[in-house]
Amino acid sequence: MERPLGNLERYMLTQSLVSCDPAMSFAAKLPRANPLATSAVLAAISTLLIRHPLLSCTVPSPKTRTPGFKGRHVEPSEVLRGGEEVSLAQCSPTTIEDGLKIGIDAARSIDVQIGPLWQVALLEAREASSTEAGVGEGTMLVLGISHVISDGVGSKNLFEELLALAYHPADSATVAAAPTLESCVDTRPSVRQTFQIIFKEKISPQLPTFLAPTSLPSFPRPLAVPDAHKQPTALRLVSIPFDIVSAIKRSGKSHGINTLHPILHGCLLGALVLACPTDASPSAIKLFTPSSLRCEGIHPQATGNYIAGFESEDRDLTPKSPFWPICRSFAARLVDPAERAKAAGMTGRTRFIPDAEPNGWFPFLEAKRDKGLEKRISCVHSNVGVVHTPHGVEVAWAHNATAVGPAFVLSVRGICFIL
Repeated sequence: MERPLGNLERYMLTQSLVSCDPAMSFAAKLPRANPLATSAVLAAISTLLIRHPLLSCTVPSPKTRTPGFKGRHVEPSEVLRGGEEVSLAQCSPTTIEDGLKIGIDAARSIDVQIGPLWQVALLEAREASSTEAGVGEGTMLVLGISHVISDGVGSKNLFEELLALAYHPADSATVAAAPTLESCVDTRPSVRQTFQIIFKEKISPQLPTFLAPTSLPSFPRPLAVPDAHKQPTALRLVSIPFDIVSAIKRSGKSHGINTLHPILHGCLLGALVLACPTDASPSAIKLFTPSSLRCEGIHPQATGNYIAGFESEDRDLTPKSPFWPICRSFAARLVDPAERAKAAGMTGRTRFIPDAEPNGWFPFLEAKRDKGLEKRISCVHSNVGVVHTPHGVEVAWAHNATAVGPAFVLSVRGICFIL
């Protein structure tokens, strides 16, 4: 398989080239009563390599103006860390956060020119009270994947397939290779969006200070950290019991909100407002919410990047701001056709990135990495929906923060056990 990268894929690729890899990680804690053998995971990986051609691809010439995917033969042992030589990787996480961190580190260490662009690990989960490997609570299955070949929902679907095939092997035919987002969705920015981009990037920097529009730095205010792009992502897992989630959803419906996502959005805004120091200079809370454009029958379910971007900037929120109106306003945006077209146009802004000879987008992203901390996104709120897992399997997922992206990431998932 060979095909050029779409603009969204190319943006994800170039971020990785400037050491700001947008990586995703999924981890499943498997109880002793429901273990997995290395051979079963290898067989599942083999099936997935056949099923999804993009999983066997690399990007041989990433620092060019025409980067593209190129398929190669990939052995399952190249994907599974430890491969056929050991039954369990020589790393013993104690918590599912440890497993997620291993997945993010694995994804960030991928060489896109060599591949594969996804990694799986089967780990021995150690009890928190034990310092010895082998004294454990079962095993942990971890997926680390580059955003170049899949988005959050696609990666979630891939992890579901990996778990299902590891427990219940099945033959599979190859599905169609993932097309680019731009080939099947109109991501062209509107005339207004185009003017705003041109004014912001070309005209505004040339204006005298007294004429230039004011722009508040985003919260949190950047720290003077050397090599900010090399800083690790800290992970914290919060689990909300099902009965509390149900109560939240009932309360939301009583206020005209039918889904959980807008309520979580309001909670996130509230948490950020409370975290803003009252004695600090003014700053803006800038949120980004990806919305999946993946359509069954058009796009493969486990590879490719198909997202639109809902952006918001809040300068005047206080702890006394009304909660439910904020949630209702966001819920309305998510389903409004004009807002969804605007969100697709936000994704399409990548077409305006300067495409320089000979390194393409690399110089632009490198400069943004080094100078753009004050204009970065405060937080990305990414919700992959329900994860279907075998009964008793605990699953979590995470997306890392980066120096050219968000300072925080709220990664949300639900659980549905397959009995």
